[in-house]
Amino acid sequence: MMKASDFGARLVVLLFALAFALVFTWGGVWACLRPLYMQLHDSWTANSYVPVPARVESIVLDEWSSKKTGTAYRARGEFSYEFQGSTYHGNRLNFSLTADNKGGYQHALYAKLNKARTFGRPVNLWVDPNNPEFSVYDRSIRWDDSILELVFGLLFTAGGLYAWRIVYRIFRV
Repeated sequence: MMKASDFGARLVVLLFALAFALVFTWGGVWACLRPLYMQLHDSWTANSYVPVPARVESIVLDEWSSKKTGTAYRARGEFSYEFQGSTYHGNRLNFSLTADNKGGYQHALYAKLNKARTFGRPVNLWVDPNNPEFSVYDRSIRWDDSILELVFGLLFTAGGLYAWRIVYRIFRV
């Protein structure tokens, strides 16, 4: 027969392991592996897109500051383009879902598009020929983001799955 103190200790470990398993598995899959999958999928799908000259209607570089992570940037823009006789508007610059504070990608993207807007030069926008309202300016994969998402996604998911194993072993005994 199990003592009350053993039961209490097992219950505490079970609840902690269950919370850890839920948070880490969800965090690994939803916050890291899902954005990685979406970026890879969208980039692969965009291989069938066709280049179309577009006009840069607006371009902005957003900035967020935090004491913990520093300053993060994200370029946002809007385009207008014609495809098969119809005019469309797009606002997708790339397949990355987040702002970043590493490298100069967002700054370079902003500078290039701002220069095109200022001088009235067209840019190539990649347009889905089957769904012309879907377009993107940079269809490449951000490998620095992808590798980071993969590493953290695998570590968090592995930690969560190990915690699920602990939960299973506690219930099994």
